[in-house]
Amino acid sequence: MSLQWTAVATFLYAEVFLVLLLCIPFISPTRWQKIFKSRLVQLHIHMKLFRSQRNLYLGVEVSDLPETNAEEENKKLKEEMRKIKEELESTKKNLHKSESEVLAIKKQCEGLTKEYDRLLAEHSKLQAQMDGPK
Repeated sequence: MSLQWTAVATFLYAEVFLVLLLCIPFISPTRWQKIFKSRLVQLHIHMKLFRSQRNLYLGVEVSDLPETNAEEENKKLKEEMRKIKEELESTKKNLHKSESEVLAIKKQCEGLTKEYDRLLAEHSKLQAQMDGPK
């Protein structure tokens, strides 16, 4: 148990010594600046800067990705809409052509019906003439 208390006391004494050392201005500020501006501190600052720049770059890339996908989808949908409009126009032309053909066939049918009625009447007349003089 006394070994543990010795370790705790040593730690506390070292801490007090460090605080007193920092409070006493016998070390010049330029020396303290050299200590705190060491190469390890510079490397740590550069590492943080690199990570922040990388995260910014990745954030911009990730935010641009949905915009790019939306633009591609928009182009694809516009192309599909253009094809559907072309198909609609060709279908309208075919419908108009079919309607005009149906109208022509109806007129032809009416003409044939009139001709058939005329021929039937003429046939009846001829039949009556052939049967009449007997």
